[in-house]
Amino acid sequence: MNLCLGVVLYYPSQDNINNILLYSKFINKIYIYDNTEDSDLKNADLFSNNEFYCYMPQKRNMGMAKALNDLCNRAIKDGYDYIITMDQDSVFEHSNLNVLLEFILTNNLENVGIIAPKILYSNWKSNTIEKELKASNDSNENSIVDWVITSGSVMNLKAYLSTSGFDENYFIDRLDYDYCKQLNSLGFKVVVLNRSFLNQRLGEGTRNLFGVQYSEHNTLRNYYIFRNRLYYSDKHLVGLKKFTFSFLGGLRQIFFIILFDKNKSEKIRMIIKAYQDYVKRRMNKYNPTR
Repeated sequence: MNLCLGVVLYYPSQDNINNILLYSKFINKIYIYDNTEDSDLKNADLFSNNEFYCYMPQKRNMGMAKALNDLCNRAIKDGYDYIITMDQDSVFEHSNLNVLLEFILTNNLENVGIIAPKILYSNWKSNTIEKELKASNDSNENSIVDWVITSGSVMNLKAYLSTSGFDENYFIDRLDYDYCKQLNSLGFKVVVLNRSFLNQRLGEGTRNLFGVQYSEHNTLRNYYIFRNRLYYSDKHLVGLKKFTFSFLGGLRQIFFIILFDKNKSEKIRMIIKAYQDYVKRRMNKYNPTR
């Protein structure tokens, strides 16, 4: 198995750095893609061991889509067949990482585009996490799904070469849906391992609303969520599905902001800006001067 790991950094904390350093015990090559603006030399010094790490400073935020494309292409250039892509705040327990690695070693993955763990959102209520863990014990070892998040996922790089890569119009948000849609259209499976777990944070905070976990997002993230939903809808959906996804999805986003979020007026203003930018086809990174 020829596998590496790629992590995207953006103003990482010391805990984020420590988690990444631990992965070198399990994976021989780790690519560090640093999106931190004007990043200092401290990160470069931490990952100066070229045997284990390849530090890729960008000096500005290139976005997740470009980061993932650059990581996949670098891994392909260096002869790797698979890459595990990670956000800096995602954490694999070692046993869960081993489940993922063993699956890759022991299965024919020719028709599999992505292999992913189940996600445990660490800022959700503990009873929700307990339900996820119980469900995994009662389920099959793996499931075929429509899409997964990119963090913690193993990318089959041969499948990646069959796609057009991650669409950099998104910058962040919705790019994982889009990539999995490409894989599905090409006949590649998206597989979730029900006994491997990744700890992940979602949003700025969570609430239990009528038995459903709701995650609040910051003002800029709301911009990307709204704008990219419209782009994804126009790109992939038609008819009633398109209407439901774009219009009703946008309405739901606004409704929850008004009822439950902080900084309501700023978030609504940014959603209006998101709509205006999408109509004018202003994609990729948000530009406040336009």
